[in-house]
Amino acid sequence: MSQLTHSVAEILGRPGEYRDFTVRGTLAGVRTPLARVDGAPVTADLRAESVVEGILVTGAVDAMAVLECARCLTDFETAVPLERVCELFLAPGHELPAAEDAYEISGLEIDLEPLLRDELVLALPLNPLCATDCRGLCPQCGQNFNEGSCDCTEDDSDPRWAALAVIREQLEKTQG
Repeated sequence: MSQLTHSVAEILGRPGEYRDFTVRGTLAGVRTPLARVDGAPVTADLRAESVVEGILVTGAVDAMAVLECARCLTDFETAVPLERVCELFLAPGHELPAAEDAYEISGLEIDLEPLLRDELVLALPLNPLCATDCRGLCPQCGQNFNEGSCDCTEDDSDPRWAALAVIREQLEKTQG
């Protein structure tokens, strides 16, 4: 049995019955452009409740993720807690309307890996920051401003206006 599966043999087909359980394992292939949970420990404290359509799984999940700061591009590790997970696993022979999605029960087990993967990807921040006051990188040399300053000069001029600056200088010379 996989580390992220759980047997529902005792409660399947018995609406109202439930079991509390904990699963621990790792997830592979969970990543976004700025985050990854690959190989990090995942702990889920869940309740499996038998309903007419199958098994309703609710609970909380804790995982660790390595994120890349959107400003300074350094990696940092952070906890990704999911306070409320709620998903239906359909029993064989039951269907939901086409607009609704559900996971399916395989044999007498529920495979929690797809559920946990989906929930964690949705919980990962879109623009992670290593600190709320992260100063980012110098756009000219790439120096991490959190580690120190650089010798670059700030050039506030937009290169698209360079031709107009030349015309302005010529006008100033002719009028001056």
